[in-house]
This record gives sequence, C-alpha cells and structure tokens, in this order.
Amino acid sequence: MSPRTGEMLAAYFDLRSDRGPVHARIVGLMGRCLARGDPIPVCQTVTPSGLRYAISLDTPDRPMIDDPRSLPPAQRSPEWTRLCELIEDWDSLDLPDRLRVTRVLHKLGLWGVILRLAPPRPSSTSDDAAWRTLTRLRHMAALKARGEDDFPVPLDMYETYAQVARDPHAQLEERISAAVNLAAHHGRNDRTPDDIAPWAILAMRLLDDGSPSPLLASAAWRAICFLPYYRNDHLAVATMLDEAERLALIALRTADRLIAVENLRVLHQTRGRAARDPATAEDHYRRAVELDPDDPQTHVTLADHLLRQRRPDEAYEVFATAADLGAPYTGYSRSRMAQCRP
Repeated sequence: MSPRTGEMLAAYFDLRSDRGPVHARIVGLMGRCLARGDPIPVCQTVTPSGLRYAISLDTPDRPMIDDPRSLPPAQRSPEWTRLCELIEDWDSLDLPDRLRVTRVLHKLGLWGVILRLAPPRPSSTSDDAAWRTLTRLRHMAALKARGEDDFPVPLDMYETYAQVARDPHAQLEERISAAVNLAAHHGRNDRTPDDIAPWAILAMRLLDDGSPSPLLASAAWRAICFLPYYRNDHLAVATMLDEAERLALIALRTADRLIAVENLRVLHQTRGRAARDPATAEDHYRRAVELDPDDPQTHVTLADHLLRQRRPDEAYEVFATAADLGAPYTGYSRSRMAQCRP
C-alpha cells in the first residue's frame, strides 16, 4: 500500500492544511499566523534535516524545493504567497518580522533559503532577544543543511546565553530559556552532572521565584531532569516530570491547544524513556499515540518498545500503522515489520 504522506504532510507545501500529525498542523497554524501578521508560535519539535527528502521518496509528484519561491505561483496558497512576498522584502523587514519569517522557514525545513538571506544585525537593545533567537536559528539551519540533527549551543553563543541567564534585568522567560538551553546542551553532549548543575539549578531557582507561563515551565522541568538522571536519582527525575505534567495539563487550558498538545506528547515520550519498568513506559508511549495518532513517530516509539519486550505480533501491527502514515518513518517501519515476522 502507498503511504499517506502526501495527505498527512500537505502543510509543508501549502502552509495552511490542518490535518495530519501535530507537527504538520503547527505548520498550517504558522502559515495562518504569518498571513495575519500575528506572532509565530514557538514549538518544541524541530523539523528533521531529511524530512523533505523522505517526503519525496513517498510522493515523487511533489517538488523538491529549498526555497518557497521555487513553487510555481499557480501552486501557491495565499499563505505560501505571503511567505514569498516577505522573503522578497527581506532587506526592508525589521528584526521581529525577519524572525517571524525565519521561524516559518525553519519549520518548513528550508535551510538553504535561511542561510542565503542576509544575517541579522541588532538595531536596538529592545531587539536583542530577537537577534539572539534569529542567530541561533541560523546556526541550527547550517547544521541541518549538512544533515546534522544534533545542535549544541555554538561556542560563540554559549557566553551570550550565560550572560542572559544570569542577567537580573533580562526578561524572566528568556532567562529561563537560556539556562534550560545550557543545561540541555550539557545533558545531550558531555553528559557531565557538574556541567549541567549550574544551569539546571539556576533554572529551578528562576522557576520557583518567578511566574513563567505553564507551557514554558513544563518544558523547562522536563529538560532539566537531565541533572538527577545522570546522578541516578530517579525519584527526583520522577518528581520533576510529575511537575512538568501538572503544568502541561494546565497549559492545555491556557495556551494554544496545538502547541500544548505537542508539549504533552513530548513529555509522555520522555516519561516513557525515563520509566523504571516496561509497563509504565508502555503506558506513556500509548498516551503519546493517543495525543498524536497521525504521527508515525509516536507509533514507532511504541512499536520499538513492544519489540524489545518480545511482543512481535503487537509490534508488527503498530509498525504497519506507522508505515501507512508515512514519512519520515516509511522505510524504517517496513524494515521493522520484516524483523517482527522473519
């Protein structure tokens, strides 16, 4: 059977479709916000470097593009047309609008056009936060363009983040984000508790002393659980993730629902990986599937777990669902199906 990639990921070619997995529906949300001139929502999942190539394998009728303007005008939705107009006007855009455009391009996986556009220059101190975010997105795009999906904080930005995290005059949410980014940087790279600790502890203090949004606080508690995890303090990991889940459920009522669902889905997958017993892990993986049933990634994570638990028949059915949903897990899911029934 042909995978449903074209249907599921239509938003990556029209910036407006509201179907498929949460990450694709967020693309449509971004397109609508861009067309209205609204702020672009900040999401947690980053588009894989090879997503567009994976889509092309499943849907050869779709064009391979690295610039929105490569799509013929007759095939452009109003949202896509607006993106093209803003790119054409790049040199006249202010820094916040450049950031809006770059966020959309980043989510679309169009790394090349991000790098070809003129780099940002701060025009005033009020633009510093936008400048830092835009610079980080360009660094990430450069890695993505090389096929790299791990993106440590660049050396030339590490001290900038450190200064922001420590600056009592900076906005609370940016301070928290900076500290969390540095804690996660060490958690994913050197995995040394002594390097994680200063930033995780600072983030915890800021979370306790301030009143950040439930969505940011939830994501922060999830990220900084690297510290107790690498100290083998699994009770502290569970306590932090309990707090992250409590806040995630509040965010479902107070934040944009798509962004809040994405956060909760990522959290359940983290809780599955952190679980001390297979049954608890499976419960969290199934809850992630329930939250995002059209994303093959949630099914693949569950199926891999079932296969590790020597339940190949159940895993086969879940892998088959993932293969039907399509990119970027079509080939992987089919190969794993063969392993379930050799």
